[in-house]
Amino acid sequence: MFKIRDMEASDRSKMIELLEAVPSFTSEEKEVAMELVDHALNSNNPNSSDYKFLLATIHIENLQCEMLVGYICYGATAMTIGTYDLFWIATHSDYLNKGIAKSLVTEMFKRIKPLDGRLVRVETSGQELYKGVREFYLKLGFIEEARIKDFYKPTDDLVIYTYHLSNLSQ
Repeated sequence: MFKIRDMEASDRSKMIELLEAVPSFTSEEKEVAMELVDHALNSNNPNSSDYKFLLATIHIENLQCEMLVGYICYGATAMTIGTYDLFWIATHSDYLNKGIAKSLVTEMFKRIKPLDGRLVRVETSGQELYKGVREFYLKLGFIEEARIKDFYKPTDDLVIYTYHLSNLSQ
């Protein structure tokens, strides 16, 4: 079973290892993801950064260590009231379809709601490679709000999903 916790400075190398274990991420995407990690870790207080991180870890008994198997990065959307962006979500390829990503999103919702959070937005690619990601968001109750054709490059649309936190059961 995995546990969810906040990111700590000592997690940086684990974040790099996890990103390497997600084959769908390009080298450019991994670089941007690590820029957000570094931004959060280099702020005076990582928990007050523009970027919040929740990590899913498992304990490896025979090695007596903790392994990072997933993470989510989110933050308040500038110049809005109660709107948050889900920037990144990643699950180690060996741990897909085990409820890790869903648990991370659920925990993110639980942390945002008491902050007068009302809306979560996420953007993703329209490419076939991301079909499973788009289906994941829909299964969680996100709604496709917009699609911008050829946004990232020709034939690669930007797809924007939202989740209204009023949908959460009290």
